[in-house]
Amino acid sequence: MNHIHAIDLSNWIHRAYYVAPAELSANGEPTGAAKVFINMVEALVSKVKETAGKNDKHFFVFAVDCPREKSNRYLKVARWVKKKGLDENHLYKAGRDDDPEKRASIRSQIKLVLKMLEVSGFPLFAADGAEADDVLATISFIFKDDPNIRVWLYTRDKDCAQLLKYKNTSIIMPDTGNAKQIVLSTSKDCIAKYGVPPKRIVDYLTMLGDKADNIPGIPGLGESKAAAALKQYGSLSSALEDPDFVKRFKSLREGSLVMPVKMMRNLIRLDTEVQGIPTDLEDYARKPLTDKRVERMRKLRKKYRFSSLFGA
Repeated sequence: MNHIHAIDLSNWIHRAYYVAPAELSANGEPTGAAKVFINMVEALVSKVKETAGKNDKHFFVFAVDCPREKSNRYLKVARWVKKKGLDENHLYKAGRDDDPEKRASIRSQIKLVLKMLEVSGFPLFAADGAEADDVLATISFIFKDDPNIRVWLYTRDKDCAQLLKYKNTSIIMPDTGNAKQIVLSTSKDCIAKYGVPPKRIVDYLTMLGDKADNIPGIPGLGESKAAAALKQYGSLSSALEDPDFVKRFKSLREGSLVMPVKMMRNLIRLDTEVQGIPTDLEDYARKPLTDKRVERMRKLRKKYRFSSLFGA
C-alpha cells in the first residue's frame, strides 16, 4: 500500500509557534517555531517508519498557502465588500493575527521552514489563488479511486471533513494543548465528531460560520441546532425553503444576514481541482539524499543552530 502524508504547513507552523521558545539565530532571526516544526515533522516521519508494513511506501508532502491577499476567497469577498460599500472588517480572515510582531515572526519562520524542506528534498505543493486546504482537497480528489493509495491529511481545519466522502482519505487532527489527537477516516467518524456526514459538512459550517475566516454564518444556529436541522431537512437549501424554519431566526426572517448564504457556502467548499498539483505518485517522493544535498542540509542546520535536520 502507498501512503501519502499531506501536511498543512501553515496549520502546523501556527501550532509550533504557540509552544515554541523565543529563540533567535545568530543573525537575530526568530527560529523557535521553525525548530519545533522540524521536530514535529521528524517525529511524524520516525513514527510512520516504525509502524510501516513490509510492503508499504510512504510519501511526505507539504501543502502551502498562497498569500492571503491573493487567495481566490479573499479576492471574491473583497469584490463583494467593495460593491456593497462595506468596511475592511468584512474582508475574508479580517482580524486574524492582528499582532504585527507575531505576524512578522510567523511569516519569517514560514520562509525558513520552506527553505529547509526544499533543501531536504521534500515536495512542496502550492498554486496561485489556492489555500493549503484546497491543495489537500485536490490531492484527495486525484487519488480518490485508487485502491492502492491511502491519503492522510494532517490538519485541524474543520473544512477538510468534507473530504471524508473519499473512502481512502483520513484526517489526522494533531494534538494542540488541551485537545488530543483525533483521527477521522469514515462517515461514521465524521458524524461522531460533528453530528453530520461529510456530504453535509459544507452546509453545517455555513450555518455555524467560521470566526477565524471571518465567515459570519447564521446567528442563532449553534452546533446542535445546525446538525438537527440538517437531519430534519437533508440540506441547508431545503431548510431555507421552509417558512417555519426561516421565521425561527431573525436574520433569515428579516433578510439581514451579514453575508449571503451562497457566498458563505462557496467560501467553505474546498477546491478539488487546483491546477499544477501532480497526478503521478512518483512526484510525491522525497528527492534522493545525495552527498551534495546532505552537505547543504548540514550547512543550513549549523547556520540556524538546529540540533537536527532530517538526518543531516
